Amino acid sequence: MDNTRAIIQASPSLVSQIQDGTSVRPCAHPLCKQLVFLPEDQVIVAWLDTKTRRSASAKTHIAYHDTVTSFKQTLQQFGLTWQSDPERISLVAQGWAAQREANSRREGEVSPATYSQRLACISSLYQYARKQRLFRGENPISFIERPTVQPYANAHALDAEEVTRILHSIDRSSDEGRRDAAILEIGFTTGHRVSAIASLHWRNVTVKGRKIHLHFDRVKGGEVADIELEVSTSKSLLEYLHKLYGQELGTLAKDTPLWISFSNNASRGRQISEKALENICKKWTGFGAFHVTRHSFARNMEEAGATTSEIQEALLHKNIATTGRYLKRVKVPQNKYARKLELMFGLEDSDSEKEG
Repeated sequence: MDNTRAIIQASPSLVSQIQDGTSVRPCAHPLCKQLVFLPEDQVIVAWLDTKTRRSASAKTHIAYHDTVTSFKQTLQQFGLTWQSDPERISLVAQGWAAQREANSRREGEVSPATYSQRLACISSLYQYARKQRLFRGENPISFIERPTVQPYANAHALDAEEVTRILHSIDRSSDEGRRDAAILEIGFTTGHRVSAIASLHWRNVTVKGRKIHLHFDRVKGGEVADIELEVSTSKSLLEYLHKLYGQELGTLAKDTPLWISFSNNASRGRQISEKALENICKKWTGFGAFHVTRHSFARNMEEAGATTSEIQEALLHKNIATTGRYLKRVKVPQNKYARKLELMFGLEDSDSEKEG
């Protein structure tokens, strides 16, 4: 429990006491809004540290802590704790995983993918607790039958013609337009995730002639990555930066953010968030998930003649089987006999008939 002790000691000094001797303090992560109840949450704190230490991802930590807090609160509504009888916990967990949060804007049950993700999160907590011999019973989630989830079922990929139309539709006469174009060009030509692109600062940029070298401090799994942008994408990024910061980019502080807000409010001039990049993506592509750029990258790489192993390397997939499933979902099925079938069924194209 040394990890737990270190995290607790790093927490803010303000600690409140409640009647049963439990201490309540903010989560040690500066961006997490959840409270930690000690000693009850010691296992949760240690588990969170184990899950997120390597990636150092605030998004991952917050998602895990929000999920386990929601689960714990639901157990309390039924007079249970996370250490209660496993079979009773499993019944509550099954209903909890299928329901939306009270503040959700959507209605109805959650998607099978979300349902499985929630259960996987709680299952991971119990696996950790059992491994540390802090929970003696069966993993409660093992009693629940999970739905089959098709990998990348919601993947959307744009073809080269659609990407061209989108990029050419952006008005680059303003700082905001130049920013949006540079962000999307990097997304479509590198396939990197929104978290990696959103976190870019001047320290991550090296100008080499007409090309830019980008160093990503953190990609999925807590690793680093380097990539060289081609001439056109490099030009878009440099034009945006020169207009924003002037011609002498070499004088910029290393922690200067690449992407800033142009909103007419208190956020103006500050670094924008991953959510802001999602909004930029939705504005120009119609898809709110920035991952559409990654899906489109994979699809168009294959169309350009790249091998699966080359696409795997570009996407930073550890397993080539993952890349294979990825490509299968983003590829548009084509039947080379479809036109012949139309002709057999007498389905002529009226425009073609007129031309003939």
